[in-house]
Amino acid sequence: MPQRKPDAPEKPPHKTPTQLIAEIAIAQATRVRAEPLADIELTYNAKGDTQIKVAYSHPDPAHAAQVVSELYDVLRTKYPRAGNGA
Repeated sequence: MPQRKPDAPEKPPHKTPTQLIAEIAIAQATRVRAEPLADIELTYNAKGDTQIKVAYSHPDPAHAAQVVSELYDVLRTKYPRAGNGA
């Protein structure tokens, strides 16, 4: 049987699936959150109306809802519905 050199580092033991999942969960819980993200999409439908999609990501849901509502209102004013005016 070959002898291991005394200065050779030992390999760490293999981790179990449970240990790996725990490490991933800890990493996700402690990671730095990204800056807020916004996504606005304007498309025309068959009637010629502009369809508005506004998405905003923020840790505070109340803040996100306020921002989305304000953006939607501005865009709906700029792009009113064609047929019924609503």
